[in-house]
Amino acid sequence: AWRQRLLKDYLEFRGGVESAIAAATRLGPVLHISVHSFTPVLDQQVRNCDLGILYDPTRQREKSTALAIQSALDTGGLRIRRNYPYSGIADGFTTWLRKRFSDKVYSGLELEMNQGSEKQMPKVVDHLGQFLRSKDIRTC
Repeated sequence: AWRQRLLKDYLEFRGGVESAIAAATRLGPVLHISVHSFTPVLDQQVRNCDLGILYDPTRQREKSTALAIQSALDTGGLRIRRNYPYSGIADGFTTWLRKRFSDKVYSGLELEMNQGSEKQMPKVVDHLGQFLRSKDIRTC
């Protein structure tokens, strides 16, 4: 029963997001930002960034948006890396959505925040919000 409930919730979530993106793409390009966190140390390796911006480097709109977000958030003191601590094309929800929507209508970015950098989170949220309010993502 637990496994069936989990599968049902998983499929409902993914289906709902995919439907919302499909509807939104009828109005123009969609920027989907998924936010996660990562452990500061994995397998005894210290991960050397506060924020990772994951994207598919073969999708021009994603690449230019990732660079623009990095520039907007790079206000000093924040170690930002692209496609770190994971590959932007690793298996995940945005990768799955890229198979369903073209680069012209869908950009899927993932922001990975270091769990050891939680004091930086309000600054990241503030600067990202300013960036998103001030930009027309179609120009990225």
